[in-house]
Amino acid sequence: MMQAATHRVEARWGEPGGRAPQVRLFAPASPPIAAMLRGRTPDAALGLIPLIFNLCAGAQEGAARCALGAPRAPDMGRRIAAETLREHALRCLKDWPEALGLKPDLPALIGVGRLEADDDGSRLDALEAAMFGEHAGALDLHAFAERGAGPAAKALRVVGDWPAAWAFDAAAPSARMDPTLLRRVADDPRLTPLLAAQGATLFARMAARIVDAARMIEILRGERPAPEPERLAPGIGVAEAARGKLIHRARIDAGRIADYAVETPTDAVMEEGGMLSRMIAAAGAAPPPLRDKIARLAILACDPCAPVSLSTQTANGRNDA
Repeated sequence: MMQAATHRVEARWGEPGGRAPQVRLFAPASPPIAAMLRGRTPDAALGLIPLIFNLCAGAQEGAARCALGAPRAPDMGRRIAAETLREHALRCLKDWPEALGLKPDLPALIGVGRLEADDDGSRLDALEAAMFGEHAGALDLHAFAERGAGPAAKALRVVGDWPAAWAFDAAAPSARMDPTLLRRVADDPRLTPLLAAQGATLFARMAARIVDAARMIEILRGERPAPEPERLAPGIGVAEAARGKLIHRARIDAGRIADYAVETPTDAVMEEGGMLSRMIAAAGAAPPPLRDKIARLAILACDPCAPVSLSTQTANGRNDA
């Protein structure tokens, strides 16, 4: 789900009693997937799709195989779990602390690209310890956020002290319909009390990533079944990628691809006036020194599948990051 071009977010912060925050999103054009695959055989398309979408490549391949009627690759669910856990580790151990001005744990990320080949589980054990510490295993979100020593817990502790309204999307759908990874963990008993108490706040969205990371570890240890890509109907394949539900749609005529389309979670969160815009606009209620930090965390919660630059402006000047 990755394109080379960068998404851009521009926020002009309003002032209390004055103009409301204005947020503009600039998303690069999606790859012309239909034009690139039209006329090719399904086998040829399957060779190209991981090259076109080199982020969450396992989920992309899994959804494509289902859409094209190809056999399911062995161990695909485990492969998707490993790439999902890698994405979560990057957000929790590097991106969250950096957004908040805290110290990341970069050494813990060494070797996360080889989780699939972790025969003795040592890399998985080390990553779990870095992310959860003494709270590994029976994860208690409140205890983890209050007393955890790692960067993920520290980031949650900071955000947990903020008012819930900051970066809260009041127009978001229910958690079970959310376009982000929140949807697939909305019914996890480790998260449901938090959602019931406060809704899909920024804290709850970050906690959802922690819960999903724990689920991926359980899958890789064989403690939970791996959700496999599905064929919903002829020509429609679905996979759970790191960022949420991924859908491939294919139309085949006489053994050749006549049309092809891909729907990603980014398509939903990057809509003009959509979830990311609303979350960043809600950050305008925070004190000026915190607004940019909250906006960066909102971007990480929505997690578009390409790099995102943030440019903010107040009456005192402009800040680019």
